[in-house]
Amino acid sequence: MGKVKSFVVAGASVIAALLVVATPASAHRESITHGSDEAFTDSTHLVITACDREADGNGVRAEYETWSTTRIFSVGDANGSASGCGSELSENGYEIYRFRVCEANVGCSRWEYTDS
Repeated sequence: MGKVKSFVVAGASVIAALLVVATPASAHRESITHGSDEAFTDSTHLVITACDREADGNGVRAEYETWSTTRIFSVGDANGSASGCGSELSENGYEIYRFRVCEANVGCSRWEYTDS
């Protein structure tokens, strides 16, 4: 009976380990700031948003790369620091790999890497 019990316990442990490994990691919203300006992805890492939160006359854009290319895409906040932000679906339809927020005449934040 001891061998059967050991076999059942070992089998249950293997199944539990497989369930943990097979469970996908949940994606989440990620963001980065440059002063008060912000760029962020949605939880799928397919939508990027740029928000100009400083009434200083400097335009804001989010720059990003996807997993399929090293080309840098960008989206701006067209209405400046007024309410609302600029968003777009990843230009080529692939998940966003890294992104940053840039402010005209000032510079850019460091690159933020997504946890895909």
